Amino acid sequence: MKLAPFHRIYGLGAILLVSLLICAHNFSRMGDPSFLVPLAVASITYLLAIREFFSTPRFPPHVIVFGLALAALWHLRFLQMPPGSDDDIHRYVWDGRLQRLGYDPYLVVPSDPAFSGLHTSETRTLNNPACRPHIPREPSFSSAL
Repeated sequence: MKLAPFHRIYGLGAILLVSLLICAHNFSRMGDPSFLVPLAVASITYLLAIREFFSTPRFPPHVIVFGLALAALWHLRFLQMPPGSDDDIHRYVWDGRLQRLGYDPYLVVPSDPAFSGLHTSETRTLNNPACRPHIPREPSFSSAL
């Protein structure tokens, strides 16, 4: 029994949805097999879906709508998660706060005791507090796009 291409895409999309939801549920155990196995399944499924898209000349519009709906569903689960201590958002908040207060974030190290009074509840948990920002001062070409 040979499945139509859009049926294969539906199946791959469902597998991708379930595996990414499992990843989102186990996000705090990032190095454990309970996170890595579903991530590997999602990665392989994604590559198979890409192959399917390139090998099929045209899909019906309902297949595209189905794919976009699945993409929205699995992004919602990740968007509901609070930022962790390893997320860069804490560093961005710290750098922006320093700039707003007239300091250069490229000169001030977050762990410097002289600047501990500038921290907020969000910036106390930033990752790598002993390091300066690793992003260059000059705007990169990609940020101009």
